[in-house]
Amino acid sequence: PGLSGLADILITSGGDKALTEMASMGRTALSLDKRGCKAAIDGHMEFFPAYPVKAEYTSEAEEAFCGAFLSGYLDGMKLRDNIRFASAFAALYAKEGRMPAKEEALSFMESMEKEMYRS
Repeated sequence: PGLSGLADILITSGGDKALTEMASMGRTALSLDKRGCKAAIDGHMEFFPAYPVKAEYTSEAEEAFCGAFLSGYLDGMKLRDNIRFASAFAALYAKEGRMPAKEEALSFMESMEKEMYRS
């Protein structure tokens, strides 16, 4: 399995191969692109759509996601909530070109989800 077999969580932009490999080992993996985040969680694939923003600062948005995800992970955030939080953080970065405060990203996440999943 290579080095990915040593990881608890793998974050990649390399597509489904790593996700499939990690899922087969019962581990967690995330694959990022501009459409959102695919995740292998408990052996199942899930998709978390990107929050729609007018992205003007995309060059470090993936790094913003990774940093926010690590912060949430270290804070003990539940995995699915953490993915959504990191996505919101990265969306705000891509929109504004600055690192938002945690509370700002959480508020943005909540407001966007109300709008996206309104019945």
